Amino acid sequence: MKFMLSNDTAQIPPLAEQVEAFLAQLGAGDIAMQVNLCLDELLTNIIQYGYADTASHSIEVELTVQDAVLKIEIIDDALPFDPTRDAQAPDLDAPLQSRRIGGLASIWPETSPIRWSIPLMDSSAIAWS
Repeated sequence: MKFMLSNDTAQIPPLAEQVEAFLAQLGAGDIAMQVNLCLDELLTNIIQYGYADTASHSIEVELTVQDAVLKIEIIDDALPFDPTRDAQAPDLDAPLQSRRIGGLASIWPETSPIRWSIPLMDSSAIAWS
């Protein structure tokens, strides 16, 4: 399944519906919520923080299955973001109420485009690559 959207968060819910239908056809509907949660977070970050202008930009999301593994690829022309270099390290010793939101992702793809694989046989595991 290939889906093209612009840098408009209003286009994420229609994508989520298509992802849910695609996964249901594969018999993997039980992972639709987790996949859509990941896509929503990644796409929202790309759209909200990845562009320095207000022009329309294209974002491509492709879901494929190979050897019972769901592969998801996101291709965009957003500004690069390296959380290991660009993000402020969270203060893990601070009280929870005073910590900044975010910054706790311990695994992040190091190259663009973003890719992750979900084994369809064991929907509890998500492997980033």
